[in-house]
Amino acid sequence: HQHTYALDLGGSQKLFAPFDCIIKNVYAPKKKNGKLDTSHSFEVWLASKNKVLCANGYYGRITIAITHPKGISKLKVGQEFKQGASLGIDTSEMTGVRTGNHYHLEVGLGIQSGWDEKVRKKYGKYVIPNAVPPQEYLFVEDKATIGKTKYKLKNYKFIKEKDITYKVKGVP
Repeated sequence: HQHTYALDLGGSQKLFAPFDCIIKNVYAPKKKNGKLDTSHSFEVWLASKNKVLCANGYYGRITIAITHPKGISKLKVGQEFKQGASLGIDTSEMTGVRTGNHYHLEVGLGIQSGWDEKVRKKYGKYVIPNAVPPQEYLFVEDKATIGKTKYKLKNYKFIKEKDITYKVKGVP
């Protein structure tokens, strides 16, 4: 993705809360001639309610933006979810310009509730503020299948659950 850190996670799957979170924003495609403009997508921003221990050792609040699944349309700002709870979304019905079933994921440090307009004006892109590479902050379950680790000559290292060797008492 140009001018942003993002991952596209493929396949048809149900989505769950990655941590105790609150919905800070829900974006919907605009209507054009009375119909949804399918060139845009639904997007939800989930902000952590507490500090989160990330795979790279960062311990603080984060916000995750998820784009494309049509089910996002059912979510409301202020709605709260406990870690592991179903978000009521699956990636079998998609919105926006995309190839195949997947969801687009971005991570921003801190509590975010709106796009960085400065970046949008400069690049014509919507980007989560304080964006960081998701694969450095989130880990994948040991049973997860990773299809590609190289894209446009760049290597990505994904941290699996079993690779996290540190233990911190009192930190969820």
